[in-house]
Amino acid sequence: MTIALQGTWTVSVKSKSAAWQQRFKIEGSTNGVDGTYAGDVATAPVQVTGSQWGVSIENNPTGPISWRPSRMRFSSFRVNGSLFQVDIQSDDGGGGDEDFNDLVLTASMGITDSEYIVYGAAKSYSGLCLVNPCFPRPWIVIDTFAQFERVVRYPEIAAALERAYPGRTEAILQRRDRFTPVVLALGGVSRDGLAVFGSAEIELVTKGRSKKQTIAVEDKNVKAATVASRWGTMLEASDISALGKLRARFSCDVDPIGNALLRFEEYDRTSEELAGGPYEGFGNRESLGVTGTDEFGNYLFRFARSTAQVIEESQIDVAPGESAVTQARPDVIIQFVEEPEGVATHETAPYYNIGNIRRIDLCIPAGKLLPKPCRGDRVLQYLGDIPIINNPHSNLKFDGTITNTSASESGPAVENAAWRGTVNFYGCFEDTQPEVHCYTMEVWESGGWRSLSVAARGLRQQGTGVWTLESYGPEDAGDCFPNTGPVDDDVPVYRNIEREAGWSLGVQHLKARLNVADYL
Repeated sequence: MTIALQGTWTVSVKSKSAAWQQRFKIEGSTNGVDGTYAGDVATAPVQVTGSQWGVSIENNPTGPISWRPSRMRFSSFRVNGSLFQVDIQSDDGGGGDEDFNDLVLTASMGITDSEYIVYGAAKSYSGLCLVNPCFPRPWIVIDTFAQFERVVRYPEIAAALERAYPGRTEAILQRRDRFTPVVLALGGVSRDGLAVFGSAEIELVTKGRSKKQTIAVEDKNVKAATVASRWGTMLEASDISALGKLRARFSCDVDPIGNALLRFEEYDRTSEELAGGPYEGFGNRESLGVTGTDEFGNYLFRFARSTAQVIEESQIDVAPGESAVTQARPDVIIQFVEEPEGVATHETAPYYNIGNIRRIDLCIPAGKLLPKPCRGDRVLQYLGDIPIINNPHSNLKFDGTITNTSASESGPAVENAAWRGTVNFYGCFEDTQPEVHCYTMEVWESGGWRSLSVAARGLRQQGTGVWTLESYGPEDAGDCFPNTGPVDDDVPVYRNIEREAGWSLGVQHLKARLNVADYL
């Protein structure tokens, strides 16, 4: 796999604890340092610059196998004086210890007032939780329509929601297909993040103000204060108490989301939100870029803001009574996407006025996660969101009829389900023996089975850290089965990408995208 970084970093070898040879590669730099470097503590640090570039670690085991990729993960995010540092740990598969100390790199960057680091862990959550378990205080975030529908059944919470969203609770219940996360402020101030004040004053002139404000020029770091929006004060003490219980009332199960693609956007509040209204998600947005999580769900993303962007933010996203200096900082939304420019499968509520260094742990409802986890003992798993696994609630008949009687994270309850447009077909080869390298697909039509030939492609991370579309079928059968003797080259064959590194979460178990019209 590859760890993607943005901007200028210095990469150094922190330690080596493996018996096998180790090395690391740099790809995608714009300052001419692409290449392979010895995984030895004596190796000189490498300064790398690039809008997006990648670092990967390889090991050379004993025997006939030559250099091969190691597993990698982020670890130990930290501020060290004027530097932000993160360790990149690796495991070479030797000894089966999975200790991730075989070769450890450290990436360091200088902290400035114009650049921002967002890092953390991405997880999915399921169970009986009614609110996002990862969103920091003082915010309560209801992610899904199903959660909102359950929450309003409690009279004291329904009353609090009505005070925060006056006259809108019923409207929210009527727009299931256009649900936006519901955000509630419990008062107080969040102090997550590190803000950096630089060496130059920037005058901030805000609309409706005659007095100029400036960013301080002190040469020191201070904690960034995120100011709760005005409408949080509309809640009564009893409301805050009732809403606060949502976190503890029901338990959640959380699991890491590996190899997910994250897109970052800067958000500007609407005039209604600036006037004290609740978050609705309709404000202007600016794309900041994309990054991916490692296999354990850890991520890191770096972006910069120019002086012009800081001034613009202070002019268009400041409400009466707010500090222009605070509001000039970016409001960030993070989206889970299947493609860099594609529609988000889930997005967070905004993280307001973040500091230059900010930890944001993400949680996505498990029902929004694509693909679904492998379940049961059947290769065929899901058609769209409908499970076709062997369990008491779902049934796939020989004639193609599909029934699912349990409405849960496994999919909606349906009887004799049908589709239109394009439907995703998911399957799993995780526990098959012998290991599956390639596969074919067939569809039943009147008169018998017919080989299925549809283009299969998805996002795969390259050595530079960039995600690009790559095909995994149909391919030449002879290339896929080189040691099986003569094969029928007319049969479309697909690679099993579950056994290959670098593919995005959304396609790891995606076997085909089927155009329903082709089978009518």
